[in-house]
Amino acid sequence: MEEQRKYEVLEHYLDELGDKKSVTFSELEDFIDNVDGEISPEDVIDFLSANGVTVIGIQKTEHKHVRKDDPLWLYIKEVGRVNILGKEKELEFAAKMDEILREIRSIITMNTMFIRHLIEVGKFVESREMPVDEFIKVTLGDPQATTDERRQQIVATLNRIDEKQREIRGYVLRFCAKGKQTKT
Repeated sequence: MEEQRKYEVLEHYLDELGDKKSVTFSELEDFIDNVDGEISPEDVIDFLSANGVTVIGIQKTEHKHVRKDDPLWLYIKEVGRVNILGKEKELEFAAKMDEILREIRSIITMNTMFIRHLIEVGKFVESREMPVDEFIKVTLGDPQATTDERRQQIVATLNRIDEKQREIRGYVLRFCAKGKQTKT
């Protein structure tokens, strides 16, 4: 049915309803059956709803082919229950997320700087420019460990820290790159 004709038929039906603010689904089906041409129940319901008329007893169709344990069906069913954020709440959450991301970047940067400083001090210990006893007041591991044993333990620890620092730097670079991509 042509859109103009469909609109005229729906306007006529609305006039027939008069002051009536609700109509049953069976009355709606009777109207559709008596219309010359094809008109869908959804079109009639949408038109009536837009004009303040409520359709009572809308039949919910059960999809027989949908299994109740189908993961996709269950997911869509659950998503339908989630409340959608309003504009103010969404802006509030976005601002909080942006603030948290700035804090994370700051923490990662500070940790990276601290690790770099620790590695530099470790290089002084490794090159014997700084005595181990000056670098560390508390004994690592065995209290009877010699200076050379402590030096080896510290060097091994610093090497692990250096390796982790490189990993963190890689994460930071990827994280910052992703942040720049989402802003554009």
